[in-house]
Amino acid sequence: MGQESFSFTNTFKVINMRALIHGGNKIVQVSEADFPVAASLEWVDCPDNCTVGWNYSSGICSAPVVDLGQLMAAKIADLKAACEASCRSGWTSSALGVPYIYDTDKDRDQVTLTALAVAALQQIMLGNAEWTYDVTCTDALSGIKAMRPHTAAQLAQVGTEIQAMIKDYKVRYYGLLSDLETAFSAGDAQAMSAVVW
Repeated sequence: MGQESFSFTNTFKVINMRALIHGGNKIVQVSEADFPVAASLEWVDCPDNCTVGWNYSSGICSAPVVDLGQLMAAKIADLKAACEASCRSGWTSSALGVPYIYDTDKDRDQVTLTALAVAALQQIMLGNAEWTYDVTCTDALSGIKAMRPHTAAQLAQVGTEIQAMIKDYKVRYYGLLSDLETAFSAGDAQAMSAVVW
């Protein structure tokens, strides 16, 4: 048996990115290759991670300076709005045996369902098995919205599920807020930007 020899050649494609500069200092386009542009624009070499909006000065491409305080305020507002929208998106429950959607888009919807769930639990504690209450919900299959009778147990289930949903969204919100505060304390704008609902 003879000795076999193997030869491997690794080929890497090197991408030299190009940035299009407007006004002498603002990157308005990033491309792998130049293309014809107006005389007032200029192509320069740039790093692979360069993006539109970066600055160009003295031959150096750099990301714009981020005001962490403004970014923090904007991210908190975004997270709060997303949490609020989630809490108001409604809830689908099978307490009636098939899926029905319960509105939670107004404060009064949430307060009413919570109050009815408490009333239902009181009726259960009192042993009032015949108690029912008509509640507006939408049939998830047909889309028909109507008032439908709920037993105390069914209404207690719906109220408990909705409160659990709201709690889960708030836990998520505060967890993301903690992540955001950690990134802010570290001065890490990229990590702050990555915190999304």
